[in-house]
Order: sequence, then structure tokens, then C-alpha cells
Amino acid sequence: MINIKQFGGVVIATIIVIGLAVFTYGSVQPKGQIYLYGEAHGEDKIIEKELEIWKSYYQEKNLRHLFIEAPYYTAELLNLWMNEDNNEILNEI
Repeated sequence: MINIKQFGGVVIATIIVIGLAVFTYGSVQPKGQIYLYGEAHGEDKIIEKELEIWKSYYQEKNLRHLFIEAPYYTAELLNLWMNEDNNEILNEI
């Protein structure tokens, strides 16, 4: 059985933890936006729609960061491409 002093300590500890969580959450400022699309894996229709949407972001807003589920070597090539001034690597992928 828990006594009143132990209960009070638990309540105070809980309040402190919640306070720290709220303070930490409030001090974190987002640095940008992430757009997530797609549900099923490997469906051409979904992949085409994702690329269509991303293409508009790329052409209209110059967003070059695209995160997709792909083999590790494709991701490595895309990482290299993001640091390039042209689309030669992207076109090969």
C-alpha cells in the first residue's frame, strides 16, 4: 500500500516530467516542412503520383530533397545528386 507521502512524491515527479515535456516541446521550432505521400509499396500508380507531386515542388519551389523507399544504393546516388548542380544522376536513376 502506498502512503500519502509517497503519493505526493509521485504526483510532484509527474508534474515535473509533464512540465519539462511541455517546455521542451514549446522550445523546438520546426525548420521546414515534410510532405508524405503513398501507402502501398511498389504500386506504379502511387509512384507516378508521388513523382508528379514532387516534380511540381522541385520545379516551382526548388525543393530537391525527396525521400523514397528504395535500395540503399539508389539512396546513395540520390544523396550525391542532391549536392550536384545538374540532374545527370537523377536522370540515370
